[in-house]
Amino acid sequence: RLAPSGGGPRGARRRPRIMDAGCGIGGGLLWLEQRESQWQLEGYTVSKEQYDFIQQELPPHRFRVFLRSYDEPQGSFNAIYSLEALIHSPDLPTTLKAWSRHLQSGGIVVLIDDFRSEAWPAQRKELVGSSEIQAALGMFERGWLAKAFVTPARLAELAHEHGLRMVANRDIGAEYDVVGRNYGHNAPRLPQERDWGKHQGWLGAMARRILTVRGLVE
Repeated sequence: RLAPSGGGPRGARRRPRIMDAGCGIGGGLLWLEQRESQWQLEGYTVSKEQYDFIQQELPPHRFRVFLRSYDEPQGSFNAIYSLEALIHSPDLPTTLKAWSRHLQSGGIVVLIDDFRSEAWPAQRKELVGSSEIQAALGMFERGWLAKAFVTPARLAELAHEHGLRMVANRDIGAEYDVVGRNYGHNAPRLPQERDWGKHQGWLGAMARRILTVRGLVE
């Protein structure tokens, strides 16, 4: 969770403006609209397929969605949230700079995403160097489009450089025991990419599971 470094008074808007950065098919926006009717909600996606789905398939809704990069928001917001989408940023400093510029004083950025484990460099040197992990890393980066795969500490450094500060950092995966409950502490074998080349998202998800079980993703 990030906030402006300067702090300052909370915005006085009666209807907070909230931005969904990487809104997918609009599920998060729809859920929030049904629970916070006074919020002005806006979503951003670069996927024409996702944009069309929201316009054509979702129930009637008031929130707006733009076929536009989340690096180019319009106006200012009381809060910006991103659910498993920051990792796709092709230029993380540019993204954080844009969000900082469009965040109102007293506003907040909320991120739920995959991050590189802080233990990666030192404690897991042998594991990281293994052929299995190197292959999984490559597949994760390609299949999951993991372009901004950084540690929470690195995120905090970049945020600070662009006028934000980290005010909370929770490892939700550990809190909810995703490795035990969802994966049964089992890291599957890496699929052969030549056999599943048309299913990049699934390949990325499998690689993500391997890295998570091995303790390299948090």
